Amino acid sequence: MESLEVVSCLLLSFVLKERKFKNLSAKFMMEYQSSKVSPGAALAILLGLFVAGLFIGSLAGFAVWFAMTHKGIFTLEKDMLNPLYTNAARAMQIVSVFITFFVPSVAVARIMSRSPFQWLGYKEGFNSKQFILVIVIMAACMPLVGALGELNQLIPLSRGLEAAVKKMEDNYNSEAQALAVMHSFGEFIFSLFVMALLPAVFEETFFRGGLQQILIAWFKKPMLAIVVTSIIFSAVHVSWYGFLPRLALGFVLGLFFYYSRSLWLNMAAHFLNNALAVGYMYYLSVHNKPVKDAIDDSSYPLWVGIPAIIAVVLLFRFFQKISFKRSISKIPPMDGPSFESTLV
Repeated sequence: MESLEVVSCLLLSFVLKERKFKNLSAKFMMEYQSSKVSPGAALAILLGLFVAGLFIGSLAGFAVWFAMTHKGIFTLEKDMLNPLYTNAARAMQIVSVFITFFVPSVAVARIMSRSPFQWLGYKEGFNSKQFILVIVIMAACMPLVGALGELNQLIPLSRGLEAAVKKMEDNYNSEAQALAVMHSFGEFIFSLFVMALLPAVFEETFFRGGLQQILIAWFKKPMLAIVVTSIIFSAVHVSWYGFLPRLALGFVLGLFFYYSRSLWLNMAAHFLNNALAVGYMYYLSVHNKPVKDAIDDSSYPLWVGIPAIIAVVLLFRFFQKISFKRSISKIPPMDGPSFESTLV
């Protein structure tokens, strides 16, 4: 009970400090986001392009698959699990994810601003303290994510829904395991590129650089926008037993971008999370152990989540403070009342 009170106090303090940072964040958003359309229209365009990209990306991905394997669409699900076609499956994923996530984000950013990559957060830098804290926070999140994975398993489902979820989960894990077949260091590097780096770049560009910014402008409530973005981020991965862990990771990534406005930090954090999983899969592969063990070994006891939350909140308060100081130092001198005096 005392642990829960500590967590509650830390979260309350975190929210109160948020008001001060929100005013500064709005100042910076105004500096480079000269929107040509309303947030609601931008959201509709982004989601419309996402749906179109999902369809076009699937077709383009299959075209790559057919060119490399000469296999048809009717045996695609089974052939993707064949180690002979692993590279074709990886190439198909590169093309489909690029068209589904990256292209819509850049297109909407171009509509919203004359400097689309600046609007997305590509041109905002960071300092070494922020980078180190991102690594430390991601490490502190691992027990929390594992505990949430265990909690996700305990959520009751009806028998029919549980069977459907189990089948969907098995398909998802089978595809991930097929992509994770690595028998050499070269295949490991290529897997890092396909399964860690590219998803980090494309997904962060779409979810944090695009969707989250639009929702913040629409809702006028950053924390709500980050939560909604995180829910969508987790749902898109179509993995029920990984929903809560990805939701938590999405929220952490959302805070990284909200406080730093640097998409590079988000990409680094996302890449680190994916790279650790790929590295463990590579270790299992070269030791002739089933890659499925990487999924089974990812859970933690539920009680571990409480100290993990406390650690993450405390670390984020430090990250928020450092990001705030860095942002203040970039504001040019102003005539009249100082900008700091307007902060609430």
